[in-house]
Amino acid sequence: MMYNPITTTNSPALLSLFLATTLLSLFTSPTSAQQFFHISPFYAQDGSWITDTPEDIDHSLTFNISRPGAAGTQGGNGEAECRFSWTGSIPPSCYQACSPTSLSTTGGGSQFYARVTPGYQNMIAKNISIDILQSYSYRNFVLQNGTFSLQEESPNGENAIPGCYRCEQRYYRGYTTEECSLRNVSAGVDVPVEAFGYGIWPVGSVVDVCGE
Repeated sequence: MMYNPITTTNSPALLSLFLATTLLSLFTSPTSAQQFFHISPFYAQDGSWITDTPEDIDHSLTFNISRPGAAGTQGGNGEAECRFSWTGSIPPSCYQACSPTSLSTTGGGSQFYARVTPGYQNMIAKNISIDILQSYSYRNFVLQNGTFSLQEESPNGENAIPGCYRCEQRYYRGYTTEECSLRNVSAGVDVPVEAFGYGIWPVGSVVDVCGE
């Protein structure tokens, strides 16, 4: 007969081990797996004339956010494009609303927001950090967030990321641009989703949203 330590002994230690193992399996099951924001494609650009100071440099960002495989209870699997620009060394600290590019096929529906993480200044295209917010409603209003950073990959492979972030300079009649992008668009970047809060609406009641 097979020996079962749980049913053939009253050992508190073995019972505690069994309960701990059971709870661990529940919390590590696929249904509670870490969720991600997927970023791809991603483009960043700095542009300046030879006489420009940091306060004159033009900056622009364009990237897509999606939640592949997310159920309606998680905001759905729709996609949005974030596109914003500014001039000067300090980017706006407010969150910019992103525009939906495809609707969720799994139900639900989200509004995405993004901004440059405060503190990142000057020549940001080569080394940039982005804050993301996702707002959706399922029984209650849910607000989730994440932050990701991109740094130009050096020739020897340092700072390498799955999407391979590369930059190049272009010159045209005295105007210089630093253009950076994820070269491996199919890989992109996955950003862990964190819980920001529940019962929050509108989003502008807890964070600064551009134009509100």
